[in-house]
Amino acid sequence: MAAVIGKLRGVQEVLTRQEAARRFRLMSSRIGELVTLGDRDTVFGGLDSEVEALAPDYRSHGGLSEAEVPLVVYNAEQAPAAGFYKSNVDLTRWWFASA
Repeated sequence: MAAVIGKLRGVQEVLTRQEAARRFRLMSSRIGELVTLGDRDTVFGGLDSEVEALAPDYRSHGGLSEAEVPLVVYNAEQAPAAGFYKSNVDLTRWWFASA
């Protein structure tokens, strides 16, 4: 199935449950057998029609094209170096430890 889904237009990548859990640090018990990632021009979900025109600046979430989000820490004394932050949890880990 993964090979078939992977050939569909708009699909960037198909991962097994184990691959997705490891890569995205998710609980495997909450993931289906396969995880399908859309490309930057594709959004998955139900529509009332086959195609829906979206504004050029429309943003979905969850795609790899949106995986890198800039983080700006301003006026924070003793903030860790930029390399400390690998994922969102690192921000909260530092934030709560310094509170």
